[in-house]
Amino acid sequence: SFSDHPDYPNYATTTRSLNPPSTDVLSWLQQYSEEVENGSNQKQLLPSAEHQEVIPENYALLPSYPNPFNPVTMIPFDLSEHSNVLLEIYDMLGQRVAVLTDRTYEAGRHTVSWDASSASSGVYLVRMMVTQEQGRHRQKLFTRQITLIK
Repeated sequence: SFSDHPDYPNYATTTRSLNPPSTDVLSWLQQYSEEVENGSNQKQLLPSAEHQEVIPENYALLPSYPNPFNPVTMIPFDLSEHSNVLLEIYDMLGQRVAVLTDRTYEAGRHTVSWDASSASSGVYLVRMMVTQEQGRHRQKLFTRQITLIK
């Protein structure tokens, strides 16, 4: 196999099982969300000699999971630079339903969860506004659609 070749880098793989318990899925999802936020659950390929963190090349609002969802969904996003992130949820009438985060994040991949237990079934928009803090303040706007089914 190509992995036996001497020029193939020696990588160590770290993973976390994604097997939710059969009961109390909401608390498991909250714990998983916290682990995603602090990075302790991410599957990474790390060179065995030293740890290298992968920094995304672009800003991105990634697809939420699960989607459709009930009642919690995870909303991942990538930042290529240290930036302020405003992440909001809007209903289809354009009314803001929730502000999930409004703070500064380091470059990298981050995930925020939305517990929509008090929201009605329907289609919602996730809106992310990123303000770059280096040099001139530039803003980027991203939007994705999510569906809550109760």
